[in-house]
Amino acid sequence: MDRAFIYTRDKMSEKLSEWKEKKLEIFWCQTYSPKHNLIEILWKFIKY
Repeated sequence: MDRAFIYTRDKMSEKLSEWKEKKLEIFWCQTYSPKHNLIEILWKFIKY
């Protein structure tokens, strides 16, 4: 998941703690990661 505000709201925070109790691990994406963003890869080839 990225760190958009919908994932940091109170209801989502409650769910995250609930999932953590169930041993479900959540992986947070980096704030800016163009290597993982397909459109950024496409733009790289279009620009140059």
